[in-house]
Formats: sequence, structure tokens, C-alpha cells
Amino acid sequence: MFQESERMAVIAAFREYLHEVANLGANPIDVVPDLADKYNVQVSGMWKRPSRPQVMVELAKLEAMLEVKLLCWCAPLACHGDVIKSYLVWKHPEPQQLELS
Repeated sequence: MFQESERMAVIAAFREYLHEVANLGANPIDVVPDLADKYNVQVSGMWKRPSRPQVMVELAKLEAMLEVKLLCWCAPLACHGDVIKSYLVWKHPEPQQLELS
């Protein structure tokens, strides 16, 4: 099983990844190797290597939903789902615009 510090490193790397891709326009394939090195994490061989447009399409799908339920085995501990939730709340600050749980 993973150590708590490893899980937190993955969350931090994902937070920076989402910021760089969604907010700064970076290409995921370009930023992931540096983030993996910076946070000393491994990139899964199952990672699909999406393009920025593919990531943005998936985020737009979440934004278009009236209600989003993000489930993760990490709960109630912090996880990458919390990063996605924070991003969506930041994009849609009005509570009536998007219900997240």
C-alpha cells in the first residue's frame, strides 16, 4: 500500500497539472514528466496521454452537468477528486450553478 506522503505528492502533482493544463494552456504530455520528477511520483503505464483539447472536453462535460458526484476510495482523505471539485467551484462560484458533492 502507499504511504500517506506518496498520496499527498500525487495530489499536489495533479493540482499543478490541472492548473498548468486548464489555466495556463500547457500540453499535458509536456508537463507530466517534469511534474513527476518534481514530486517524485511515477506516471502509470495506463495513463492515456491526452491532449489539452481532450482534457478540456472532459472538464467541459463536468461543467455542463447540473450535479456532479465525484467518488474516490481516498474519501474522506484528500484526493485528486478534491482538486477537480476545487477547480469546478472556482469556475462556477455561484452555488446554484453547479451542485457538487
